[in-house]
Parts: sequence; structure tokens; C-alpha cells
Amino acid sequence: MNDLRLALRLLAKSPGFALVAILTLAVGLGANTTVLSWVRGILVEPLPGVPDQERVRVLWGKSRSGDDRSMSVPDLRSLADDPALRDVIQVTGFDLMTVSLASGDRPEKVWGSIVTGNHFDVLGVPAALGRTFSKEEDGAPGAHPVVVLSHDFWTGRFGADRGIVGRMILLNRHPFTVIGVAAPDFRGPMTGLRSDLYVPLAMQETVVPGGSRLEERGSHWMQALARLRPGVTPERAQAALDSLAANLGKEYPDTNDGLRFVLFPFWNAPSGPSRFLMPVLAVLAAMAALVLLLACANVANLLLVRALGRRREIAVRSAIGAGRARLVRQLLTESLLLAVPAGVLGTVLALGGVRLLTAFVPPLDAPVIPFFGLDSQVLVLTAVLTVLTGLLFGLAPALQTSPRRIAPVLRDESSSTLGGRKGRARSALVVAQIALSCLLLVAAGLFVRSLRKGGEIDPGFRTRNALLASVDLFPNGYDEARGRVFYREALRRLAALPGVESASVATYLPLDLGGSSSTNVEIDGYVPQPKEEVVVEYNVVGPDYFRTLGIPLVAGRDFGLQDDETAGCTVAVNEAMVHRYWKVERTGDALGGRVKVSGRDCIVTAVVKDGKYHQLGESPLPFFFQSILHRYQSGAVIHVRTAGDPLALVPALRGEMREMDPYLPLSAVKSLREHLKISVFAQRLAASFLGAFGLLALVLATVGLYSVIRYAVSQRTREMGVRAALGAQAGDITRLVVKEGMVLAGAGLGLGLLASVGITRFLESLLLGVSATDPAVFVSVAALLAAVCAAACWLPARQAAAVDPMVALRAD
Repeated sequence: MNDLRLALRLLAKSPGFALVAILTLAVGLGANTTVLSWVRGILVEPLPGVPDQERVRVLWGKSRSGDDRSMSVPDLRSLADDPALRDVIQVTGFDLMTVSLASGDRPEKVWGSIVTGNHFDVLGVPAALGRTFSKEEDGAPGAHPVVVLSHDFWTGRFGADRGIVGRMILLNRHPFTVIGVAAPDFRGPMTGLRSDLYVPLAMQETVVPGGSRLEERGSHWMQALARLRPGVTPERAQAALDSLAANLGKEYPDTNDGLRFVLFPFWNAPSGPSRFLMPVLAVLAAMAALVLLLACANVANLLLVRALGRRREIAVRSAIGAGRARLVRQLLTESLLLAVPAGVLGTVLALGGVRLLTAFVPPLDAPVIPFFGLDSQVLVLTAVLTVLTGLLFGLAPALQTSPRRIAPVLRDESSSTLGGRKGRARSALVVAQIALSCLLLVAAGLFVRSLRKGGEIDPGFRTRNALLASVDLFPNGYDEARGRVFYREALRRLAALPGVESASVATYLPLDLGGSSSTNVEIDGYVPQPKEEVVVEYNVVGPDYFRTLGIPLVAGRDFGLQDDETAGCTVAVNEAMVHRYWKVERTGDALGGRVKVSGRDCIVTAVVKDGKYHQLGESPLPFFFQSILHRYQSGAVIHVRTAGDPLALVPALRGEMREMDPYLPLSAVKSLREHLKISVFAQRLAASFLGAFGLLALVLATVGLYSVIRYAVSQRTREMGVRAALGAQAGDITRLVVKEGMVLAGAGLGLGLLASVGITRFLESLLLGVSATDPAVFVSVAALLAAVCAAACWLPARQAAAVDPMVALRAD
């Protein structure tokens, strides 16, 4: 308590120093707390309300060729019913869906999950009201129309009415009985996406389009989670899965030969936000740690400079009996007294920072929820980090300041200058600050340049003047015949609107989070290699699709109204597919080729330019298109090509849709350019935060260098006076001081550039059109740091040059 009282009095005498130190540390701690909360919410515990998540794994299939596969219902049943596997893991399946909920005169689009009957039992999620599904309700198809509501949906949509259990609601115009409400914290089985209600798998035909999918072992459409039994290791569980997969491959060779089932931790799962956020979060975590180290170095330097003024005080205390350990303890108490309020302030900053990630999420036609927060574990980690930070920046100054030899200090209070061990320690801290600043600025520069280059990459279609809107016909009672009529009429109406050049539809959007489906194909004339699976991705699109999206035709024609259910099957293929599977001299020679898709022979009627389907940085991959009027899909995205601002057409678009069907909701209405923000989401996030970290690092390094040079100048007042008295000009003194400062800056800059060359190569996979050692970025950062450091040295140098030699010599 004596140490604490003394530390409080000393800091109260230097409020400016205390404020600068606390703010500097708070920013570093706040950045780390923010990134910690993101890592925990996305990678460590991504499913709120699910207990013991360390035993939950993501379960995916892998084909013989190593491609990721979702799960089929028969495979899920085989996994759940196998006696040997039941002793090792519990398996549950699910898929996200949209349903139409009757809401007065107008149906309401609601997001939910179709789940296996054991879903809540496997995840360990109890019912807050009523009950969850029983085993019988996952039996006979269509026999048990029951639904479980999420807690948030129950409170928001039904006013937390406890009488909801047993009541019927209409989903897709079918009556379902509410049997329960899930636990309050549970948001759903998919990371970052909210489910408002849950329907048993046996009701699939009622809530998911495409006919029955419950018996097709080759129909891979569900996702799965597995919970390890207590005491079971992931390796043991994987061995059991491999054994069962081998047996299924022998029993069902047509669908399961070579198919494996693989367990993934959430951070390494093939799908979900972790797939594209993991590399970015790793970079941000590393850079946030560097910012905290930089802040610690800055405060340590300030403490060293401040402690030199207290060396006589500390020497006197030592002379009257204070031991070195006692003095170090006192100085560390002062450091911790700075760290604790900095930790509190950093936590307050993180309260706003944790939600910044949501601001970067582009508009999606899905119920995105915040998957992060400052829970108790994050706060505990922050508290531990705060204490370690206090020790880190306080220990070196404390050990440096407590004197081993007392007499020289007592004889000459002003003997300490920038030289010696103390000066070397401060100089080393400045060099480290500049090196860390250089590394952060290079990383930020690479991502900023990558973001700019990403905008210059040709995605294979025109990005300007296009409007998008999503519709889902199945939940609103449309069968295939009515759905085809709707698409024809909608495209006719939209194409006739003033300012519209063309209109079409497509099942998937390019560069979306899920940009296509894939299927096995057979291509006439192509002989697969032994064990090769010919799996090609595809999209189902409407008439005039290539014209509307601006995809260049190499040969052939666009889809038209004639490509309907009465016509033969036609496909359009891209150049990469032609080069991979056809041996032709010219790309256009693939016209008329035959491709067997889903058991039907299809004729190639068009070859189109390659495009970007998943990521801007991807290499060309085989891809084909089919007509939505032939291969009907109930859900689609309307595309409208306009002559001017696409958003100006939104009222007319909504008006036409209301005239056709006043009860059909439009969702995710946006321009194509707005949608394309998804493709550079990771780069935008990294560029923004690394840019902020880099600027902060630049400020801290500049302040550190300035303070060291300024202190050195103040300690060398007599020397400067003697130099001036002996004939040194102001410019000579200025150059001397600037040179000494720039030596430190040059050392830090050199170390920083070397470290950047070695470290930034790990960022290569996240960069678009930019090398990890891009010369323009390295030269720009070096020039910027050199200029800023020169300015930081020049100001104290001017003060040194202005010293009056008579005043300096008389003062000494």
C-alpha cells in the first residue's frame, strides 16, 4: 500500500506523462481485445448456447480426388445408426432454409434450419419452453409437421407468449404445430447465421424444394456436426469414420466408392466464415500484438527518460537502506498503475471495436448475426494481458534505473546522458519501434494496394449498371409449371421497363459466398484417368443471361425462351472447360459437343469467356450453364441491366413484382457493384485495420524518436555551447543532431525492411494482383518513414542550434 500511495502521488505530479502512457497502452490493449473477441467468436466458440464446444467438430465428406462434399441423408443415417460409431461420436445434420410464414394478409420470409431429430440432443441445447424433437418425429416422411422456435423469434415475433406451445402456424401454407422454444443463447447450427425456427428432416418436401431427397445416397445437400463422446480423441473418432466409410464404399460403390468422412475443427472447416476469415484474423492478431509491443516500447522509453530525472532520489533511498528488489518493486507498481486504467480503457474501446467487423460484412440475403462479444473469458484474457503488459514495459526501466553504484550519482546529479547502458537501452527501444512501424506499414500498404488492384481485375462480366433482387417461389406455393410462367412473365415485364437494356435470372451470383453447384458429368470423347471423377461446377440461368451480365460469347448463342422443358437439354460451357475436356483446335469447335448431365444428354450451344466464380484471385476453372426454363429452380436472383443508375429502377421493379404477385417478397435488392464487395471483404478488412495500426505505429515511433533526440539535446546543452563558441555554425549543429537521430532511424528501417521481406510472404494468399515483396510498397514505406524520422530529428536539432553559447556555459 505504501508503494501504491507513492506511485499515485508521483503520477499525479506528472498528469501529462500519465495520460499519454495510459492512452498509448489503451489503444494497444483495445486492439488486442477486439481481435481476441473475433477469434473466440469465429474460431474457438462459434456456436453460442452450445456447451462443451471443444468436443464438437464439423463433419464433411471428401471425394477420392480430395473435393469437399456435403452429406447425403442416407449417409447421415448410416453414421447415426452404426453401433461401433455410436460409442465414439454423435452425428447430427442440418441445412439452412427459407420458409413463408403466414402473417396476416402478407406472408413473411423467415430463415430457419431443417435438422435431424437428434439435433438438440447432440448439441446439448435444451428447450426453454415445451420440448424439442423426439425420435419418432424424424421417422415417416411428412407425418409429423412440428416446429421449434428460436428464443429470439419467439420473443420478437410472438411477444414471448407462453401459450405458443401447441398452437398451429402456417409454413409454406402448411399447418405446423409449435412444440417448443429453444434455449435463449442458441442462435443456430451455422456460425454467424441466425435460425428463427427448426423443422424436422422428415418434413423436407414441405420446406425444401426439389422433391424428396431423403433416400438418394448420391444427393449431397446437408451439413453435419459431430460431438465426440467423453474421453474420445479426434484421432480415434476419425479412425472409426474411415472404417465405416470403407464399408459403405463396398456396399454402395456407385455413390460411395472412395468417399471419406472427415472431422474438422471449426477454425479449419471447409465452409462457414472461418474458411475466409481465418487467414485475415491470423494477420490481424499478429499485427495487433505488434502494436501492443510498440506501445510497450514507447511507454518503456518514456519511463526511462522520466526515471533519469529521479536517479538521485532513487540513489538517496538506496543509500538509506532500500534494497534493489524493493526499488524494482516500487517502480513496477508504478508501471502496473499505468497498465490497469489502460486495460479498463482498452476494454471500453473494444466494446465498440468488436462490432466493427459487422460494418465490413457486405449485404447478404441471409440473417447475419454478430458472432463475437466480450464474454467473461475474453475479459479474463484481457486482464492477464494487462498485467503482463505492465510487467513488460516496466521491468526493463526498473532494472535499468535502480543503481548499483550510489556514490557517482550522489556526487553528480546531472551526469547521466544519452551514452552508456541507459542511452543504449533507449536507443535500442527506438530502433525496435521504427522496425515494428516499418513492418506494420508494409503490411498495410500491401493490403491497400491489393484492394486497389482487386478493383482492376476483370471478373469476366460487366460490373456497372446492373440491379439484383432475390425471389423464392417454392415457399409461396409455386409448382414447376407456375414457376416457369412466372419467370417468363417477369422477364418480359422487366425488359419492357424504360431504361432497361435486358433482364434475366440465375440461381447463383458470381463471387458470392456460395457461387455454384457441382455435378458429375460425362463428356463424349474424353476418357477419364483411372479413379478420376469428372465433377464440374455449374449455374442455372435464364434467357439473355450472358447479355444481361455482360459475359462475352466466344461462339454460339445466348439462352432464350425456346430453351424450356419441351426442348432438348442444352448447355453453355466456358473456355476452361473446353481446354480441359475437348481436344479441338479452336475453342468454338466445341459447339455441338455432347455432355451428359444428371443422366441426360445435352448439346453445347455456346462457349463463353472464363470468369471469376468464387474469388477474384482464382485461376480459370471449368464451368457450365443450363437454362432455368429447362432445369427448373424455385429460387433465383433477378438480374436487370440498366442504361443508367440501377438503384433508380428499384421502385419500378418492386411495382412490377407486386402486380404479378402481391404476396411474393423481394429480398437482397442491391446493385451488382454493391454485391461485389463480398469478393474483397477480406482485403477491405485487413487494409482498414492494418492501415489504422500502421498509422498508430508511425505516430508512436515518431514520438519515441523525437523524445529520445530531444532529451539527448537537453543533456548536451553545454557541449552545444562549446561547439558554438569554437565556431560551429547553426547548420553544423543541426546536421550533427539529425545525423545521430537518422543513424537510429536507419538501423530501425533496415531491420524493419528485412523483417518485412521475411514475414509478408505469408500474406501472399490474401493479396490480389500484388506480390508480397512489391517494390512500390517497400520504397513508399521507406521514403515515408525516412521523411517522418527526419522531421522528428530536425525539430530538436533546431533547438540545439539555437542555443546561446554564453547562456549554456554560464548555466553549467
